[in-house]
Amino acid sequence: MSAATQQFTLTLIFDAGIAFMGLISGSLKEIAPPETPKIWVILGTITASGAFFSAKLLAGMKLMPLSRNAWFGSSMVFVWLAIICGLVYILTRSGLTITYEGETKLAGSAAEYLEAVTNDPQNTGKTRDELVRDAAGVVGDVWTAEALNRSRRILGVEYTVFITLLAFGLYLGIEAYNTPTPDPTFAEKIAKLKDVHFEFSKSDLSLDAAELLNADADILKDVFKQFNRATVILEGYCDDRGTDEYNFALGYKRAEVVRQALLAAQIGKERLAVSSHGKKESPCRSDDEFCRQNNRRVHLTAIQN
Repeated sequence: MSAATQQFTLTLIFDAGIAFMGLISGSLKEIAPPETPKIWVILGTITASGAFFSAKLLAGMKLMPLSRNAWFGSSMVFVWLAIICGLVYILTRSGLTITYEGETKLAGSAAEYLEAVTNDPQNTGKTRDELVRDAAGVVGDVWTAEALNRSRRILGVEYTVFITLLAFGLYLGIEAYNTPTPDPTFAEKIAKLKDVHFEFSKSDLSLDAAELLNADADILKDVFKQFNRATVILEGYCDDRGTDEYNFALGYKRAEVVRQALLAAQIGKERLAVSSHGKKESPCRSDDEFCRQNNRRVHLTAIQN
């Protein structure tokens, strides 16, 4: 990866991190635990930052040797876990909060009312909303301090876990997206080379063979860029008809024709060597025309020196 590409990648990642922290401070503030939402937003931002650097350490610095797809899969797992935790948090929040005159306040369950509230016969059958209204919105006059602290802890932990998982999953996905795919290996690149085939007793290139050879030349140029000491042996083959001497010479002529075509395609002559196998060592041993046509060829054997 070039320096410019690395700089662009880092910029993109940090921009995404800033954007996510802005999201936490903005829209997610509306679902933060009540009473001191700013504190929870700050805590969420801190944990999101920690998740960002953790994701970068894991994926960006290759502390775990996983493929790009594996990192994407891991990212989606954390995002789905975050969504599940977010839904659980929202359901918990609806049960542990109450709205009084447009303000969201912490609350508890019916089993956690103050004794004075529980023992007052006038409160029999009243809903939580009615009890809070009678207390002029003072939740401390309805629930015990322990109950309110318990609700505060539960909501705080669930909110923080939700933010952390979401941030970690998103950052991990960003890191996976920006992780460059590894360069193909030498074997993977040369596997794309195709044999050049010839008509019976001929060594000139057909139109199809010339087009295929142009494609081979492009592949070889790419191979030589990465593997600058690689060479190619052009191996000429013939079918089973004719004498050994004739076919050996014909195989060499075919290999030389291919070499000249590659030279014309700007492949360096020091990269190319020719050889002939004639009708010996042909891959197909049958005497049918399909087999013979397959044997009339030049095979490009690339070697990584």
